Amino acid sequence: MPAFDLRRDGKTLLEREWLQEGEWLRGCAPAWRLAAFEGVPKPPPTAGQVWAAAGRFVARIPLYLFAFWVVLLVAESGGDAGTSSPRRPAAVVWGQGPGSRAGSLAVPALRRPGVWVLTDRRVAFLGVRARTRTRLFSVAPAPGGPHEDYRPAPIETVAEFPAGEWRYEGAVERTRTTRFLKRTKVIGRYDRIVFPDGSGIDIRRD
Repeated sequence: MPAFDLRRDGKTLLEREWLQEGEWLRGCAPAWRLAAFEGVPKPPPTAGQVWAAAGRFVARIPLYLFAFWVVLLVAESGGDAGTSSPRRPAAVVWGQGPGSRAGSLAVPALRRPGVWVLTDRRVAFLGVRARTRTRLFSVAPAPGGPHEDYRPAPIETVAEFPAGEWRYEGAVERTRTTRFLKRTKVIGRYDRIVFPDGSGIDIRRD
């Protein structure tokens, strides 16, 4: 079976397999790797995740060697100061330690590929329990409706918070500090979710 394309088919998956009747999808962001964590320790991997990551690394060694010179050229745009994320994470989980409400998201299952979802009723992270295309080979959704070759993928609700447990504070502009020149760069606009204890989640707007 072909690998599931998070970027192309993620929204269709939500609309067909997960949204409740009358629920409005405010936004969603595909995630191929762990979200960024600020003020909250990131979750440790399970033994299975460690072995899977090692296998992927060995298989990709030729690609890494071929791309090494490209990494050197773009080093200034790679890496985040003070976070555990790539340069434009799908979500940023922030709070005051693991005991904060957002700290409850620090579970190993958050490391799997999936989709961050914001609706008028819920905010959630859904893990996709299927082989997924890498971010490099994922394609943008085609305009004008669902794809004819769309196939559903099994999903698991890793974390879900109903609307009564948080407030939506609108879009915020997130920045990062570059590694070498210490410049502040805008990485994009995010939907901000805040819990009563002051912790929260920022979900990228695609």
